[in-house]
Amino acid sequence: MRTACWTPPCPARGHAGPRPADGRPAARGREVLVRDGIRELSAGDLGLPPGHTPEGLRYLRTAFAWACGDTALRMPGGESGAEALGRYDAVVAEAAASGARAVAMIGHGAAIRVWTAARAANVDVAFAAARPLENTGVIVLEGTPSDGWKALSWEGAAVTPAGEGGPAGQAPGRAERRPEHP
Repeated sequence: MRTACWTPPCPARGHAGPRPADGRPAARGREVLVRDGIRELSAGDLGLPPGHTPEGLRYLRTAFAWACGDTALRMPGGESGAEALGRYDAVVAEAAASGARAVAMIGHGAAIRVWTAARAANVDVAFAAARPLENTGVIVLEGTPSDGWKALSWEGAAVTPAGEGGPAGQAPGRAERRPEHP
């Protein structure tokens, strides 16, 4: 297998991954593998609220606490960090062992950011938390489960070592917004 694509189930449409109008999987020389382990983080009782709400902020604080090592912490009525990172790790290990030269993993932005902050040596929580992934946003990593991971790019921008970056952890190219003073 030269390249492959791993994707979570898509409950909203009842299928996974990109499909043409006739419902067949996209055939571009890539095998599409559906794996529940890379689904979104279970928000439990919080119900996956928008990030700017109190519930949304609690969801993000809990998820990023997992990346800091507090994996016993549980979403209210949902999964723990150990469970969420463990299921992602299992699919990543499967992909790494597949023999594919290149792998694309499709998933939910918060889950991808949390897993990357927890596993990539050069991405810390402050970096990942300050950089939401847009729809179709891409993080490029290299490495292996045994040797570790390094993020090469985050939505097209090169990733510098953890602890380095723009002012106040802002994403590159985003202007700082300050309240106007009278």
